[in-house]
This record gives sequence, structure tokens and C-alpha cells, in this order.
Amino acid sequence: VERLGELLSSVPERIEISNISAKADQTKEVTFVLGSQSGYEFSTDYEAVVPFKFGKNLRLTYNETDNGWDTEDFDKYNFSQVSLSATVINSSPLTLNPVVDALDKDGNVIPNVTATVSGVIAGGSLEAPSKTPIKVILRSTGKNISNLAGVSVNFEATIDPAHVGECLNENQSVRFDDINASITGGISVDLN
Repeated sequence: VERLGELLSSVPERIEISNISAKADQTKEVTFVLGSQSGYEFSTDYEAVVPFKFGKNLRLTYNETDNGWDTEDFDKYNFSQVSLSATVINSSPLTLNPVVDALDKDGNVIPNVTATVSGVIAGGSLEAPSKTPIKVILRSTGKNISNLAGVSVNFEATIDPAHVGECLNENQSVRFDDINASITGGISVDLN
């Protein structure tokens, strides 16, 4: 079917087709013998395979949480800033804009910590994945962030203009390499 991909501009939760009228050539007589003894099998199952392509109006949000960091001794330290960095290798056609929140040990957002993200992850392909350095600075507006136990990253995705109309491939991925974390701005230690 021509331009089938333009039929839907968003992916629905369910597609149902009903009230279909099947027609046959009434000028010819055809006889089907059905049943296991006839040697013929007849099936009314249909399958539609439609490639999943990203259009220019794509907007997608994906959330990933990484918590449960081994921070049992953090309460003995007083620090106000953590720097996180990574190289992101993206073989999907999506441009990803990460929005980060700091989490405590219960998975709650820490209200007095701001996150500044440098870098937008460029879209790529299997043949030419993009490599984007990103940096996240978690900074406490209070006295410290010793209750830090993880981060939540909300990826706001759009289609890279160079990849509009490309099909999604099960082998495409987003991978984080060279992940580093450092405490900056000095540390006070309670030795008691």
C-alpha cells in the first residue's frame, strides 16, 4: 500500500480493523474442499509488517534510573559538587537531550541539588555511530550532597534531520563508555 507510513503520525496502543467486506469474482465458480482429509489447508490469519520509521515530528521521552550507588560512607564527608562524564556511542537515528536529577537512597529526587548537563547526544547509524562527550555537574544549593545515591536521566528524543525516514533496527543502541565520577570543590571529613 503506497504511503502506508503516513497513515499514522503516532504509534497507537492498539489497531483494530472491522466491518471488512470480502468480494470474489462472481463470474467464475470455484470449489474448495476443506478439512484435514482434503489435503488443503485454509487460513484466515493475516500479518501486516510495517517498518517502524521515524518521521520529522517525532518526540519521544525515555527515563533511565541508576541508583543504589555504594555511598554508605558519604555521610562522613561534606562535599557540594559531583562531576559525571561519559562518551555516548549512539547507533540509533535519535538525537537525545538528557535531563538529569540527583536521587537519594530511597530513589527520591534531592530537591536542593541542581544538575547542569553539557552535551546533546547526536543521532547516528549502525555504519557510522555518533560519539558524543557529555558532562553532568550535580551541585548542592544546600550545605552538601552527602545523601546522593544515584541519578535519574530523562532522555528527550527527536529525530536527527539526517536520519528522517530511516527504519528502526533491533541492533541499534545507545552505549555509555568511559564513565567517570569525581567529587569537586573540596571535601570535609568527620573523623569522629
